[in-house]
Amino acid sequence: MTDRTPLTAVPGLARTSSLPPPPPRRSRPEASESRTTPSTDAHTEAPVAARIQRQPSKPERQPRRAEDRAANVTVPVTLSLPVTLVQRLKKYAKANEASYASIVMDAIVSSRDELALLVSRLRPDEESDGIFVRTTPRKAEDRTAISFRTRKANVTAIDDLAASDEISAENRSQLCHAALDAFLP
Repeated sequence: MTDRTPLTAVPGLARTSSLPPPPPRRSRPEASESRTTPSTDAHTEAPVAARIQRQPSKPERQPRRAEDRAANVTVPVTLSLPVTLVQRLKKYAKANEASYASIVMDAIVSSRDELALLVSRLRPDEESDGIFVRTTPRKAEDRTAISFRTRKANVTAIDDLAASDEISAENRSQLCHAALDAFLP
């Protein structure tokens, strides 16, 4: 540390004599001293390591239901659906003042028992001539993307349902396409 000269009084300041001086600075251990090995200070002969008090480290506390809180975070979802179906979805949402997420979930719940059949209708036809398997795709429709936000737990449930052995949809969009097509007027 360097010795500083005191500042001069400011002209026009009336209460300079009543201001207390700043507190003295604490001395810091030299950079060459190690915190792990006790050394001595020239003035007090007390070990420096004994003067340094460490805060006891507390184990990091996890919230009670960390998984539940993470599942309640909203995430963006994008579905690729036929243009005509998206138009029906927007019309229904506007008429019923409902969000896209709630309509998609209502559609899946209402057609839960017949989802496997509905999804199978969207798959391409496969024919075998004994040697080769030929796939003939369904009628191609113009598609568009629709986006909304919903809880991560809901997206996980939709993905699990799409990947289940019972339904085995190619992806989330195919499952939602089948459910919405059956649900929307």
